[in-house]
Amino acid sequence: MNILLWIGTALGWVTLKVFGGLLIGVSGFMGAIIIYRYLNYHRVFRSDVKDQITAFLKRCNGERGKDSGYDIRTNEHPEGTDFDWEIYPTTKAITQWVRMSKELYENNRWGFKYDEQFINNLLEEMLFEGCVGFLCDGKTHEIEGWKYNSGSLRNEKVTFLSLNRMKIVDEGNSINFIKGKRRFILKKNRIQHLGCNPKEKLIFIRDLDRWVNINCTFQWEAKLFNRKIEQCLQGTTCRIAPANGTN
Repeated sequence: MNILLWIGTALGWVTLKVFGGLLIGVSGFMGAIIIYRYLNYHRVFRSDVKDQITAFLKRCNGERGKDSGYDIRTNEHPEGTDFDWEIYPTTKAITQWVRMSKELYENNRWGFKYDEQFINNLLEEMLFEGCVGFLCDGKTHEIEGWKYNSGSLRNEKVTFLSLNRMKIVDEGNSINFIKGKRRFILKKNRIQHLGCNPKEKLIFIRDLDRWVNINCTFQWEAKLFNRKIEQCLQGTTCRIAPANGTN
């Protein structure tokens, strides 16, 4: 009886050790994957997808310079042809274009899926934000296409306490806002107004296409980032408001 009890105790001890080892191994493996993903990839934010939609709609039916257009491949012209007329893409067309976007693809290798319903939800948000408009059928009132509207708003949160701190890089004709693997670019000749409200820890930028709010964690961060942007905008026609608590 004592021998059976000893064997049962030994088997239980071995089982617990094996289970504990497997649990520690699996936890360590999952932790390594999470750290690797954090260091090498980033989650694509809704604002990133909205920026891609905005860029696509602007090419299709936004404001264009004189004699400007871009190349497109069609059934009639498989090698591509220039066009200068306005196109109002459907939700399906926008979805297909977004899914083939290089920027989103390169940062989405973990299989994030953007289906037509997801894009439709984003377009509805952008509609109420004033970023897009739509064309509908006169009889059925169904939405048949989407059009570009200037005035999209992008909110960015930055802090020096984050591992992915925002960097502001002067690239000559543009300002690059880099945050880890993410970035967005503003053309200097299109920026119209720069304002800073240290009390609200907010920096406000307006250009011809959209508005950008940069929300900081501390007042001194807002002042510091604002000075960096001012330095990048020296010599441009941008109206720089004094950082006195108003925009």
